[in-house]
Amino acid sequence: MQLIDADDVNPDGSLSLVPPSKQPYDFVVAGIPFTYADLLTNRGLDFVKSYADGIDRNGDGKLTINDRRVEGSTGVIENAHRKGLLVHTWTFRNDASGYGFNDPKAEMTFYFNLGLDGLFTDFPDTGVAARAESTVIVKEKNDLKSCRKNF
Repeated sequence: MQLIDADDVNPDGSLSLVPPSKQPYDFVVAGIPFTYADLLTNRGLDFVKSYADGIDRNGDGKLTINDRRVEGSTGVIENAHRKGLLVHTWTFRNDASGYGFNDPKAEMTFYFNLGLDGLFTDFPDTGVAARAESTVIVKEKNDLKSCRKNF
C-alpha cells in the first residue's frame, strides 16, 4: 500500500498536501520528486501500481471545512480503481465523528458506498455492520483471499 497523507482539509474540500505532508519521506531521501498530489494523478497512480496493490487514503469524501458536510467523492477512489488499485482509509471511531455525520456507522457506510475497499477502525463491530449495510458489492481479488488465510 502507498500512503496518501494530508495535514488538513482545504476550504474547497480537497486535502491539503503541503509540507510537512507534501510527499513520502522515503521519496525525499531517494530524491524522487513525486508529491502526494502527484501520486493521485493518472501518471502517479501508474507509478504506485508498479510497486503496490493499493493506496491508503486519509479520507476521500469531499468535506467542506466550515460545516464539515460531506458532498461526495473527490474522484480518487474511481481513478484508483480504474488503475486496478485498492483504496483504504482510516481511522474511523465511534467517538470521534464530526465530519458531517452524527452516526459512525452511517459515516462508514457512506464511504463504503463511494467504493472504498476497506477501512481502519478502532470499533470493528461498527465497521462490519457498516460494510453489511453498504450497497456496493466488493469483488475480492484471489490473491487477497490467500493472504487473509495466513493472518
